[in-house]
Amino acid sequence: MNKRKKLYLFMAIATILMIVAFAGSIIIWTELNTWIPFAVICPVFIILFVCTIVIYMNHVKFVCPKCNQIFKPSANTIIWAIHTPTRRRLRCPYCNTKSWCKEDF
Repeated sequence: MNKRKKLYLFMAIATILMIVAFAGSIIIWTELNTWIPFAVICPVFIILFVCTIVIYMNHVKFVCPKCNQIFKPSANTIIWAIHTPTRRRLRCPYCNTKSWCKEDF
């Protein structure tokens, strides 16, 4: 299995675990009127989310379609950029063009 498939598989599993755990804790909170599972799951949810973002950022760079330069944007830019599964709308630091940059592993 190549790097891209491993990364996407990890991110998919982590996302599913986060959604199931978060939804389950909310259901327990509303049905049993106890907030303890929610209070336990929230930090785990946040830690897993941050770990997923950090692992993604450490493995991915982006290629500008205009100048073909490879660059690595900041975490804030990666998190808030409009994106598809393989591209993000980013501003290239070399040619200063905002375009759909492809992921490069």
